[in-house]
Amino acid sequence: MMMFFRSGFAALGAVVVLVSVCTAGLCYFTQRGQATRKRREQRERYLDHLEQLREDLRGARKDSKLARRCPIRR
Repeated sequence: MMMFFRSGFAALGAVVVLVSVCTAGLCYFTQRGQATRKRREQRERYLDHLEQLREDLRGARKDSKLARRCPIRR
């Protein structure tokens, strides 16, 4: 067992573990950033949708007020 710890296999194993931990940390932070970006984009799309809906409803309200004031007689 002592020969194994003194050989290059222990150093190689330590390097593999270190690279794995660093890669896992990098993937974690990259994924977290992507989730934040996606959430922000979805929020912006939703706010744009609400703004468009508000404009449409204001236009419909204005049209209905105009229709009540000036009815078309046929």
